[in-house]
Amino acid sequence: MDYLDTQIISYVFKRNKDMYDKGIKGKKISSIVALEFLGIMIKGTNGAKLYPIKLLINHDGVYHKIDHRKKGFEIGRKLTDKLVIDFFGNSDERFDSIIIYYNEAICDLINSKDLASLFFFARNTLDKEEFKRFKERAQFLVDNELIVTPITEDTVNLMHSIYEQIKDDYNIKNDYRNSFMDLLIVAKAVEDNERLISQDKELNKVLAKCLNVQTDSKGISVIEKICEKETLPERRETKGYVNNGWRVMVKRGYDINSL
Repeated sequence: MDYLDTQIISYVFKRNKDMYDKGIKGKKISSIVALEFLGIMIKGTNGAKLYPIKLLINHDGVYHKIDHRKKGFEIGRKLTDKLVIDFFGNSDERFDSIIIYYNEAICDLINSKDLASLFFFARNTLDKEEFKRFKERAQFLVDNELIVTPITEDTVNLMHSIYEQIKDDYNIKNDYRNSFMDLLIVAKAVEDNERLISQDKELNKVLAKCLNVQTDSKGISVIEKICEKETLPERRETKGYVNNGWRVMVKRGYDINSL
C-alpha cells in the first residue's frame, strides 16, 4: 500500500486535481505527514501548538482534571509520548536534538477515529481560526480512512543510513528540522517496504543516489526501496538507547500519575 507525502495530501485537500487526480482513500501516511498537514508543529522549534494524548481508560475524569490546571499549563505535554533524536558521533554536522511529540498518540487518535479527544486538546489550546482549520483537516484524514504509522527507532536508523549516502548533495534547509522530517517520511516508507508518492523535487533528485525514483510530467515522484536494512551502520544497544552515531530516545505516553 502506497505512502503519501504531505504535499500530495494537501493537493487533494485543496481539490487540486490538476496536480494529483488519484484516490487517496485508505492509503498510508507517516505520523510526520499527519503532524505537518494538521499544522500543529511550531516552525523552528521542537514545540507544538497542542499535545494530545490517547488514554487507555475512560478519560472524562482525567480530561476534567487537565482542563482545570493553572493558567499557562501546556495541556498533555507531560503525558504524551515523545521521540528524541540526538545528533552526535562521527558526523561533521552539529545539530540540536529533534523532539517529536505525540508521534504515537496521533496515530492512535486518527486510526481509531477518536476526534473527540483531538478536538478537546485543540479547543483548549488553539484560537478560533486555528481550531476551525485543525478540525477541518483532522476530519479530512478520518473521512479518507488514511492509515497513520508512527516513526520508530528503525525509521530513524534508516533515515540516518539514507542521509549518510546523500549528505554531500543534500542541501539542508535553514530550519534543519524540516530537512530531517522529509527524510523521516521517506525512511518510513522504506522501513515498511512500500512506495512513497512524493512531490519534493529537490529531495527526490538526491534520493536517486540510493533509491529508485521515477518522476512523471507533473513532478509527482514514486520512490521505491532498493536499499536494505543491512546497509545500516552497526548498532550497539545500551541502556535502552540505540547508538549508531545518533541517539534515539523514546518516552511512552499515558502516564496518568504525572497529572
